[in-house]
Amino acid sequence: MPDLIKAFSKVDANVKLVIVGNDRNPEADKVKRCVEGCDLSNIKFLGYQPLPRLKKILQNALFTVCPSIWYENSPMSTYESFALGKPVLGSRIGSINEQVIEGRTGLLFEPGNIDDLADKMNYLIHHRPELIDMGREARKIVEQEHSPEVHYDQLMAVYDKLVHQYK
Repeated sequence: MPDLIKAFSKVDANVKLVIVGNDRNPEADKVKRCVEGCDLSNIKFLGYQPLPRLKKILQNALFTVCPSIWYENSPMSTYESFALGKPVLGSRIGSINEQVIEGRTGLLFEPGNIDDLADKMNYLIHHRPELIDMGREARKIVEQEHSPEVHYDQLMAVYDKLVHQYK
């Protein structure tokens, strides 16, 4: 997260960075200390937000950033953003690299590369038509591949296979 703060200081637009998530851990304190002493008054720390409020925050966002430096296994925040038609700017690491389709559902940056992250944020901010197209594509892919109906059909196919295998 400190990389996100540093990269955001290089964004050349009048936008806000809203950070949502559990703020009761040592990492959250470290992130807040990164901002202290900087003129980054356009950064808001909202902490944990209940789902209805989180949904509203995401709906009002241009895009979301998944700045992970860890090999995450399919972060839900990516799917939540896609479901609301928001592209994701994600680290080129772990499954984020597989979830975000470069140029179609968002953009990827090299973890730890502050300049790359800042460049991609600036690109998305200043290329609204592409941003909107990526959000639409992200929503379409979530509906086609990750909807409750799709999961149900996939689960039932597994059950059917097992039932027929052991008859």
